[in-house]
Amino acid sequence: MALYRAGAPVEPIARYRFPYAIYVNNRQVRMNDVAYYLVYLYPEDAFAPDSAGGTPPISIGVKDLKHPDRGEKRVDLKPDVTGQIWGDFAPWREVTTKP
Repeated sequence: MALYRAGAPVEPIARYRFPYAIYVNNRQVRMNDVAYYLVYLYPEDAFAPDSAGGTPPISIGVKDLKHPDRGEKRVDLKPDVTGQIWGDFAPWREVTTKP
């Protein structure tokens, strides 16, 4: 996964990968597979308003690890979602910027 702000990639603070094993074996279904949960932590300023005070275009790029030849699929976040993410960090900014 990748995060883009105004088309430029944003480097995550941390990446985590958690396996989720699936094993089913009965009369109707036989499945033995492992999927992964991925967690990416990004800096809050990736969602900050741009220099004009507007909401910057933010998109998420996702790759299918089983089919890397298909390339990356990008999904644009709606401006109100980006604004909500920025707003959700307001208490954090208040606490961390106090002297």
